[in-house]
Amino acid sequence: MDGLSPRRIVQRAVIAVIVIAGLWLGARFQPFPEVQEFLNQPLTRVFLDNRGGVLYRDHLTDGTEREWTDLNEIPRGVIRAFLAGEDSRYYLHPGVDPASMLRAALQNLGAGSVVSGASTITMQLARLITPHRGGIRGKLTEAWNALRLETRFSKDEILELYLNRVPFGRGAEGVTSAARKYFGVSIDSMSPARAVVLSILPRSPSAYDPRENPLALLEAAGRVAEGMTPPISHQALARAVEDSRRALPVPRDFSAPHLSIRLAQDLPRQAGGEPADRSRIRTTIDPDIQGAARGLFSQALYKARESRIHNGAVLVVHNQTGEVRAYVGSGDFFDDEHAGQIDGVRIRRQPGSTLKPFLYAMAMEEGYTAASILPDIPLELGGAEVYIPLNFDNSYSGPVRLREALASSLNVPAVWTVSRLGVQNFASFLQNLGMDIEDQREGLGTGIALGNVEVTLEELTRAYTSFTNQGSPRNLRYLLPSEGKSYSNPVAATGISGLNHSATGILQNGSPSPISPEAAGIIRDILSDSGARTRGFGDYQLLKTKVPSFFKTGTANQFTNIWAVGASPEYTVGVWMGNVHGQTVQGTTGSSLPAWVAVEILEAFTPPGTQFPEPPNTRQVWVSAISGMAVAPSHPFAISELVPLGVTPPQDNWHREDGSIVYPPEFQPWALDALDLSAQTWQSPGQESWARILQPLDGAQFFDDPYLRLSGSQSIGVRAIGTTPEAVLYHNTREVARGALPLATIITPHGGSNILKLVSPGDGTVLHGVVFYLGREGSDSRTDRE
Repeated sequence: MDGLSPRRIVQRAVIAVIVIAGLWLGARFQPFPEVQEFLNQPLTRVFLDNRGGVLYRDHLTDGTEREWTDLNEIPRGVIRAFLAGEDSRYYLHPGVDPASMLRAALQNLGAGSVVSGASTITMQLARLITPHRGGIRGKLTEAWNALRLETRFSKDEILELYLNRVPFGRGAEGVTSAARKYFGVSIDSMSPARAVVLSILPRSPSAYDPRENPLALLEAAGRVAEGMTPPISHQALARAVEDSRRALPVPRDFSAPHLSIRLAQDLPRQAGGEPADRSRIRTTIDPDIQGAARGLFSQALYKARESRIHNGAVLVVHNQTGEVRAYVGSGDFFDDEHAGQIDGVRIRRQPGSTLKPFLYAMAMEEGYTAASILPDIPLELGGAEVYIPLNFDNSYSGPVRLREALASSLNVPAVWTVSRLGVQNFASFLQNLGMDIEDQREGLGTGIALGNVEVTLEELTRAYTSFTNQGSPRNLRYLLPSEGKSYSNPVAATGISGLNHSATGILQNGSPSPISPEAAGIIRDILSDSGARTRGFGDYQLLKTKVPSFFKTGTANQFTNIWAVGASPEYTVGVWMGNVHGQTVQGTTGSSLPAWVAVEILEAFTPPGTQFPEPPNTRQVWVSAISGMAVAPSHPFAISELVPLGVTPPQDNWHREDGSIVYPPEFQPWALDALDLSAQTWQSPGQESWARILQPLDGAQFFDDPYLRLSGSQSIGVRAIGTTPEAVLYHNTREVARGALPLATIITPHGGSNILKLVSPGDGTVLHGVVFYLGREGSDSRTDRE
């Protein structure tokens, strides 16, 4: 036969190129929708702490464990084992290996049965994507689909997809899930021998099951190991088979279960394209702080067990970023008896006195200062069965500065303050700080000052970050921004379901925080003032921390809820302890246990040398410790107080030159009882007799208690004092009391304005009068709290 002419050679070469090009174009552009469907199958999501440690694995609803690991994170020994056992010429062929097909055909013919296969890794992946029943037709389809894959993906991408999706039996797909299922270890700790054993299982998970057929598994692994460099000893393979046979079930990663489950429920499960970006989710949790918070909280619950407190929650927020560094939703997630799986960070409970800082911040926005005098005297509010707010120790201090009222957590000044500012105004103030209380507003009364409105620990702790952030609460972050292919933050930009939590109400709409930087700084200064705390708590050593800090504690509902919120320059810590289902407790635990947890966390994790900034736009002035008014620095009762720039307290008019004190009339009953002063003390120079309606104050506003409406009319107490021998008290035009002062009675007001007058019985001269108002919007609480 004559040799081919150059022209024929060129012609045949062109035909070959055209055929190959046609095959490539057909493989590349023929629709292959099964690939996208395969890629879109959901993956096991792995929630990580901020260092990459595993917090929780969220497996698929059918129990399949399908965890993704990038190819560059899979150990080289694992990759070599699979290439040696399944496709040693993987990087040399285009998806179908003619040499392997010829070898397998010759081996099978010689043996008279199928003893060797010719499926490449690409062909095996094609069969996973488009399963078939076998036979010549199935093999041809598998080969064609392998060529189609090779035109769409690189070799590394195909290998990565195969290693992450090949099934191993027992519900495990991919080498990462299989390493945990069969060896109880992470993929990055797999030895070469174990990798070889693992590479055998996809061939037939039942035929090579290490518990049922360990010898068959060992024999197959030995054949693969023979062709590997460096060689793997038979003893190493035998140990690996034995390890897989004896492997115990892997305990679930559950370092932050409540947060992880919350994220798993709220984040949409995603897949497709680049699956690693959608399966490894890095949270803001710091493993050291999380571990410490869990341990400390467990100790606190152990100490509280005799008081029948069984649950609670801890939240730790980084002040500068709003990142949540610890999230403890209960004492024990698996404690079914005490509802351990319910997330205590998000359930609503009455926060007690922890709302007082916000009340006084609101007061400062309305012109009050830390030196303003508030009444700590008996007040009567409510109906004929009168509500009298009491302090924690059932005592009264008379006139107190706002600083002392807050630091010592006095109840009466708080109730008095909210009655002046308005219950609904304060409710709006709390909502603007991110507390979702809209559905509770209809039944609110002055008890809101003592925390009888329900909030979550998350809302409360976030609101406290206002005092370290110039008056604006930080948006809480639970997810870190995306860092390359390995991690993602699907809700970072959108704030889905509040996972990067922003406030409700005004703040959500972009308006400024209701707390000014000046008020925030002064409140922070008050809450860190151990001297101002003495009146209410004595020398409370627990809160005298090694690092700069401030605290507020609270109790509610006869100690069924005990709280503490504390902050250092670095972190804000919120702690709630109680019972999820509201069971009563035994004894009076106080807030020392949650405060102890907060103190320990702040002292352990606040960097040394950090300091709070000085409150902005403020200055120090000299005021009387008794009157709160301006005095000279040399005055015997002079103290330094922090006030906003441009604010000057009025000049003192309580202190006489002879050293005595002239108290305003509203403090007369307290002074008479507490200080044993005569009525003459109240008489101004040149004044022979006087009379005054002490309660209610002029301009006071009252509201119906909706819980008392069915029991009949509601009433308020009236008190009059003075030195006038006798007086007549009128409510509008009706006489309600007559006699020597002091006078006390109870009246039933009508809606709108009400007039009270003290009249001289002789000539009808009006000695004093006040106007108060009855609205129809709120109610008064009947619960006393710390």
